[in-house]
Amino acid sequence: LGALGWTIKGLISIVMSIYLLTDKEAIGRQFLHLFPADDHAEVRATMDELSLTFSRYLRGQMTVILFVATSVTVALLGFRIPYAFFIGFIAGVLEIIPYFGAIGGALPAVTLGFMRSPYTGIGLIAFFIAVNQLEGHLIIPLVMGRSLEMRPLTILLALIAGEQLAGIAGMIIAIPAVSLLRVLLPHLARHYQHLRSREYGIWSPRDGPEARGRRSRESLDT
Repeated sequence: LGALGWTIKGLISIVMSIYLLTDKEAIGRQFLHLFPADDHAEVRATMDELSLTFSRYLRGQMTVILFVATSVTVALLGFRIPYAFFIGFIAGVLEIIPYFGAIGGALPAVTLGFMRSPYTGIGLIAFFIAVNQLEGHLIIPLVMGRSLEMRPLTILLALIAGEQLAGIAGMIIAIPAVSLLRVLLPHLARHYQHLRSREYGIWSPRDGPEARGRRSRESLDT
């Protein structure tokens, strides 16, 4: 029943995605109407930048998933472990949470390896340690770090924060959420300062009510 429920949710998500892609232009136009006409250019630029950031995240994530799934599958075929393709697929799917794909694939693979022989099990442990180190020190920093301009420490801290806030779901959305916030927050700050400058004239965070009142009195005297 649980698998059936997740399957139905997945199909609904796919159908919704198709409808959203079909109506993308209309949704974008309606979203722009929520803002003043003077801000349409900036809002459109922000949306384009968010879209570019998210596409970079997806490309980087797919690269890491393919690396883990392919390396695990090839290694298990070399060790003649049964269900090599299935375990490699599971390892790739679990890589939607960075650093967890190799660990998730190691548990069933090492178990089957020790059932075959102690040397096979030890060899698989060494292989998964090497894959985990290669992924953590080379693949993720090179692919995800450069694509999103995020340090590996930032990625780890985002995963920890996501797990504390929302468990496994939080870990899955932590990296794209942080990368989108890094783009969105500077635009929001500039928009806030723009609104304040419209209301009070030339404004900076150092200006308080007294400074603005003094400028107003000087302008009246002039």
